[in-house]
Amino acid sequence: MTLTLLFVAFVTSACRSMPDETVASPVTSPPSTSPAATEPSSTHAVTTEPSPPVTTTLPSPLTAAPAPITRVATAALGDLRGGRVYALKQFATPSGTGVIRELWSSTLEGASITTLAARIEFPSEVSVVVGKPGIALRHIFSPDGRRVVVTDGDYRLTIIDLVSGRASSLGIEGYAPTWTRDGRWIVYAVFDPSADSVNPYRLWAIPADLTDRPRQIPGDSVAALADRSRIVVYDSRAGGQTIVDVTDGKQLGRLPDLVDGITWRSAPPEYAFVRNQQLTPGGGRPDDTTTIIVASDDLGSPRIVVQRTGSQYEVRFRDLRWNPLRDELLYSVEGVDRAYGIVQISSGAERSLPATAQYLTWAQDGEHLVGLARGDGGPRPSGLPVSIDFKRATVVVLARDGTITRSTAISALEPFEVLSQVATVGY
Repeated sequence: MTLTLLFVAFVTSACRSMPDETVASPVTSPPSTSPAATEPSSTHAVTTEPSPPVTTTLPSPLTAAPAPITRVATAALGDLRGGRVYALKQFATPSGTGVIRELWSSTLEGASITTLAARIEFPSEVSVVVGKPGIALRHIFSPDGRRVVVTDGDYRLTIIDLVSGRASSLGIEGYAPTWTRDGRWIVYAVFDPSADSVNPYRLWAIPADLTDRPRQIPGDSVAALADRSRIVVYDSRAGGQTIVDVTDGKQLGRLPDLVDGITWRSAPPEYAFVRNQQLTPGGGRPDDTTTIIVASDDLGSPRIVVQRTGSQYEVRFRDLRWNPLRDELLYSVEGVDRAYGIVQISSGAERSLPATAQYLTWAQDGEHLVGLARGDGGPRPSGLPVSIDFKRATVVVLARDGTITRSTAISALEPFEVLSQVATVGY
């Protein structure tokens, strides 16, 4: 890939408040076109010599020289109106030592227009992988959905304006960046050589307008976004998930033990989370329980809305998603296969969805779902050994009953590519 270099200005514009947790909603799954066929139409920022990584002793962003943006190619999305779906695709570099991550975007209404918004090449993955926080696609969007914060090819934080394709480096090394819901802060993970080997990453935060230096806050990774500048973090030193106010770094509360799938909504302000109660260490007993709990904003008045009994190797709730417009939750049940259901919060009424697609999330109209369907592989790619069984995975839009109403044309060709997450944004 031919790479060019462009220094660009910092992005400091103000943002409006973020919609509920579903401003972007994630997903994980597979594969589309070959890497050669997915070059963006224009390249705004790319390779240069990497500068030394910066961690705990950082110069003021206001006085530091602009950092180069490495191995990042972008394309302008232009007019952002209506609903959009974003998908994160990744595949190995030609050398096999690194990885290429691509952010694709497609419209949800009208003519299907699909664009490669950003392509980032990591020549080699970091050697320390234990405890490394993963990317949460729904967390990288600014509150208005018009910008994303990503890690460039040299593992420094970069903001990309999706409308223009312009990229701006923050000059800070970091992983798994997250924008707070009020748009005031960017939270990211930094490798800490003094930390324990199992959880070697610690969270840091910097004002999104770069008016102050980065500082460390409690936690190892971000689990969910809450109101304003509050986030839910996993904190290995606290032994679980805690609520942290990024503004002052104070811990505001702690969730019960053995919880995951945490999500928050604003109206009314509530958390939903999964609690796994294991009667023996490690689970595996038929009388274990897995429960979806809804609690108030201060974690008070918890109530069970769905519960299953059985070995957690066979049944476990995951992937909670609040409907942006209705009083209901989408969830998956993981076991031998993955199944999906919707529960109405006030009544507890449940209904199952057919196994049409996987990794479901809500579209912003609250009436449709977006997910990943695996279907016919189509014509066999040239050069593919006959011994390899392949199929295509395509992002699709579904009605509330689970029937596919539209393909978004974001696809990946298994087993070489992976569509690892899907998110929806309303503009």
